Amino acid sequence: MEQSNNIKSFIIKSRPFGYISNRQKQVMEEISKFNTKGESFTYQYLNESFYCNVISMLCLQLVLNNIENDKPLSIADLLLHDSIEYRKSYYYFEGCNGDGTYNLKAADNRKNSCDMIVPENLLLQFGHRSRKVKKRKANNYLHDFAQYFGLELKGLVNNGQVAVLLTKDVYNKIIQSKYIVENQQLFFSQICNSEYLTGSGKINLSLHADTANEPLVLFCSNANAFINYLDDRRKPFKKIYVFGDKWYMDNYLSDILSLPDLANESNTALSLISSNNVANNTDSMRMIKMIQPSRNWLSDYEESLSFVNVHTNIDFATYTTEIIHFLIEAKNDPSLRFLTKLIWNSLRVGASVARKNSPLFGSQINILEEYLETHKNIHCPKVIDDLHHIYSNRFGAQMKKMILKTVNNSSLYAIVVPDKLKSEYEDLFNLPNVSFFSFRDKITEDMYDRFGTVVLVNPYAHERKKWARAFICKQLIILTPQFFIDSIYNSVKKELRLVKEYNTQNDFSKGGYVTPLRSLLNDINRYRINQQQQEIDKQDANHIYKQMETDEDEILSSQEVYVKEIEERKTEYAKITNAEKVDVHKVITLTHGNKLYSTDNAYLLIESSNGTLVRREATQIAYGDKIVNFNIPYADFSYRKWFKDVSEDQSLLTNKDEQNDFRWKRAFINFINKNDYTPAILQRKMTLFENTTEHHTKQYYATWSDPKKMPMLPREPEFIKYIGELISDDNIRENYKMFYDSSAAVKQELTATRDAELLSLVNKRLKDVTHYRYSVGIVTSVSDVCIPDVPRIMTNKFVKG
Repeated sequence: MEQSNNIKSFIIKSRPFGYISNRQKQVMEEISKFNTKGESFTYQYLNESFYCNVISMLCLQLVLNNIENDKPLSIADLLLHDSIEYRKSYYYFEGCNGDGTYNLKAADNRKNSCDMIVPENLLLQFGHRSRKVKKRKANNYLHDFAQYFGLELKGLVNNGQVAVLLTKDVYNKIIQSKYIVENQQLFFSQICNSEYLTGSGKINLSLHADTANEPLVLFCSNANAFINYLDDRRKPFKKIYVFGDKWYMDNYLSDILSLPDLANESNTALSLISSNNVANNTDSMRMIKMIQPSRNWLSDYEESLSFVNVHTNIDFATYTTEIIHFLIEAKNDPSLRFLTKLIWNSLRVGASVARKNSPLFGSQINILEEYLETHKNIHCPKVIDDLHHIYSNRFGAQMKKMILKTVNNSSLYAIVVPDKLKSEYEDLFNLPNVSFFSFRDKITEDMYDRFGTVVLVNPYAHERKKWARAFICKQLIILTPQFFIDSIYNSVKKELRLVKEYNTQNDFSKGGYVTPLRSLLNDINRYRINQQQQEIDKQDANHIYKQMETDEDEILSSQEVYVKEIEERKTEYAKITNAEKVDVHKVITLTHGNKLYSTDNAYLLIESSNGTLVRREATQIAYGDKIVNFNIPYADFSYRKWFKDVSEDQSLLTNKDEQNDFRWKRAFINFINKNDYTPAILQRKMTLFENTTEHHTKQYYATWSDPKKMPMLPREPEFIKYIGELISDDNIRENYKMFYDSSAAVKQELTATRDAELLSLVNKRLKDVTHYRYSVGIVTSVSDVCIPDVPRIMTNKFVKG
């Protein structure tokens, strides 16, 4: 426990992720105590903002334990040519001389390097096993870390590896985090060597990791790949940690339900660490119940939960009822699924606005009208008329009135609204003591002890639970239009039953969250008994509200859906795609059934309100933007056409870079064709030359064997060197960096040419652009995702479906 406290203090001092509150320190302390016992456990906290500190604590504690329990170098265990790190340099062990000295052969092969004869006592004192040798000096960051805690680095430090399933955004924060060790800042993987399991099942070393050290942590952000890897792995992990609420969503839960059995089979401790929101359905609760002990902060906290009915006039109720009747009739027609989503989104915005003639509500109706204009076979003019009536109805003023009545000057308020309405609310309410949030905003530690009251405007059930269970403050008020009161009542009733069951199963004697939840249910029920509303409409509205909320859940947890869509569409590009893979971080849904998979740093052309084209970063794309997709080929398309033309007529080579690029690639292709090498044969041959344990896949060589798929640039310059060795071309082997730079220059030139074409369109009026084919899509939603290994050809352009 002493070492655990040391690591916790070390992280608090380094602050790799910013300020650490007392509440987070308590979480770190509690999880550290659970973890020290070496058994499985589950832990649910108020929100997900603490993951990074806890993960770094657990991983660095593992490093410290391994250093403390590691065995010193044993000469008896060394074999000839084993890798050794001695006094910050790498050597191969070449055996004993018979006089108590040992031969070490320098690994760097430099002129000034020298082999060594080392006495046994010095070899044991300054020698360490390493996973492999490197041709440069050892950084010895692990030695510095051990010394910081008063320990001595003895050997290879490989006394057990752990696995961590986590979301990609958390992984990126962990890998980029820095820690203060002896007046130097070290990256996470410089202290804790780690690997990353991709969605395709490939293992990559993490950023800043040391290839000579044994990886101690395997990270993964794909549930299915993680389960498959555990199922196939022969050597069990020391521990398995699962971080995040995401894995308890419907799209992922079926995968991780097998985790407890896999952990039991290998006698591995399994820890599920998440927030209160995972106590959300019987499957997730069953998953948690399978692992004991459990700690859940729901049992500790109470808050005042109340609801305020926002009066709706007769017209609003009438038009809403007519729209819901249409949705009921259309729900079983798959061809109308997208239309019903558009209608429901419009209706929800209309029920949540705080002003008459809301610009956003108006734009929602315009998008719906445009969709119907495109799909002329769909007829629902009455729905459009009804939405226009709601748009001009003074109901919106009632929402504004209730907010102003709820908010006073005595404390600070947080008002949480549907995502698209955040800006409109901020513009409408100029109140110094009110902050506005979107339901999808992350709940962070700095929100605690800041607000006196949180107000939720017309929330879905999962949105209400997310913000209520975070216990940001002691009072939470739900503003709900009266037409949707029954939906709130049903969701609270279901939640109360689940939470009571959860407390009973886990022997939580305190009432905690159950008490305010029961009080809220009673308040809503009293109002329902007193109000007058048509029974036939109540049942229909509840059904549609529940169905549409399920759709919203799908949107919130849609990454898996998008991954499946991408996998299905890959086959469409199988004949023309290349090996270049990128990460997709946004999925932009557009009108006319199009999607756009956006990468980081991508720029898109937007048609502005005055009809001119402007260039905007993908990260700034917003709902309602008009994206213009021009049919200008990517650089790799132009390159392959160029390569084909040059192969037929080399007089087309115009400069030295083009000559160098063509020379090594054509020589490689000719060699493959001459020897009839398959990708498998090519992989085996190239493995002989590659000075790495991370060999390329057969698919990688399949793309390099085909000029129609060949990338413009290899992943690393050394690939060209290995090709020179394979085809016995000394010029390519010795000057591989020059050839690589030439290929990079050719790629840059083609990319710059395409960028220049797009830039030439900026500030032009779209109607004046006649020499390019293009299509226009209006943004209907923007989803933040993290999908790795997506073919480059599928990104940053319109994709149908």
